[in-house]
Amino acid sequence: MKRIYASLLSALLLAAGGLPAKTAPFKDGDRVVFLGDSITHGGWYVTQLQYIWNLRNPGKRLTLINGGISGGTAAGGLARFDWDIAPERPNRVFVMFGMNDVGHGAYWNPATASAKDFEARRNKVDRYCTDMRAIIAKCRAIGADVTLLTSTPYDQYSTLIAKPVVAGVNDPGLFTFANAARGLAEADGLGFVDLYSPLTPILRNNPDVKFLPDRVHPRDNGHLLAAALILEAMDFPAKVGEAVFDASKGARTFTYAPTALPIPADRHYMSDDRLYPLTDRLNREIIRIKGLPDGAYRLAAGGNPIGTFSAANLAKGVNIATLDTPSQRRAQEGLKIAAELKKLAGSLRGLPQCYIQITKRGGDINDQASCFAKLDEWVEEQRVANLADGHYYRYYSGVVKNFKGLYPKREAEKARLEKLREGLFNHCRDPKPFEIAVSPVEPPPATGRAK
Repeated sequence: MKRIYASLLSALLLAAGGLPAKTAPFKDGDRVVFLGDSITHGGWYVTQLQYIWNLRNPGKRLTLINGGISGGTAAGGLARFDWDIAPERPNRVFVMFGMNDVGHGAYWNPATASAKDFEARRNKVDRYCTDMRAIIAKCRAIGADVTLLTSTPYDQYSTLIAKPVVAGVNDPGLFTFANAARGLAEADGLGFVDLYSPLTPILRNNPDVKFLPDRVHPRDNGHLLAAALILEAMDFPAKVGEAVFDASKGARTFTYAPTALPIPADRHYMSDDRLYPLTDRLNREIIRIKGLPDGAYRLAAGGNPIGTFSAANLAKGVNIATLDTPSQRRAQEGLKIAAELKKLAGSLRGLPQCYIQITKRGGDINDQASCFAKLDEWVEEQRVANLADGHYYRYYSGVVKNFKGLYPKREAEKARLEKLREGLFNHCRDPKPFEIAVSPVEPPPATGRAK
């Protein structure tokens, strides 16, 4: 699997013009907005980035802000930048558009594409590049560094998804947009992270794994892979911690004082780790115990057995990052805070999502009655336009229902979001020491009659 992954990734990168450019790592005090569409609005990759960075940098502060809106395009991001993104005062902006810019309708069947389809495709790419250049200029005008992200892929490979396949949206559609984003980044000397190229072969080679249940929006495991790729592009260190203990004088119990916490190895992590080397590249916490007599030893962390290893393996080093240690348990406990943060951040993005529709219809976003009336108009428009299907009507009805519940308490909910960020920060502070112990595994008693 890893050989297949590596060969396909190399082929895609060579076709796209070389390796992705590096982007600067996050640093203490950064305030970063992720500007994008529904994939960002969903927000889990943004929260995963926040949490993993906090785990690895206890006591340091980083603020990652969800700036996604469902259905968003580069044109839409440009239109809302001044009132939605600039007021967040970011010193960095990550921009990911493409999934909606590509224009699915021009890619239904590549084999029968018409001249009109090809013209529509060219026009979409041209519009994307023009709007992205304008976004880059706006970021620079407020003093924010820019990193461009390619879109995550469209899944035209899965055999498990009922939704019909738009056969050319990923190849060549989003492939073309990934190249366009790369070209923009190279032309302006911007940070660049390629999500498309590494994720596409994973989808292609695993049609029986459901990463994108509707072919567009990643599940939690897809968001985690996206976060991992962003961290790797920043040269995020794999090392969580390392300790060497000497057992040559008879000691079998040692105090380990971690300086950071590992990435939580929940079910999504373990699923991804079978398809992509997450642990090798981002999650290494090595314990070495030298001076043990030959034999097998049971290793315990905080009094809890975590595995059996030979003396040679322990001397070489054992990665405990994903094992059931006190640090790993603490990391998994923090996922509850992270999940609440992600949910609330995504819910709050429903405010600007609806403000766009309110102002488009002449409403006043500072007047509740005006907001509600204009949103009722919008929902009715969706009902009439989607009588045959109803999908978008149901979705936007939910968006408006969320807005009506949120609008009266929006300031309180924004304050709660900050408290959740603080809670995540505090959860990762001061990793606690715990005991590492080894004990020999006794050989089983001999059976049968001695001769």
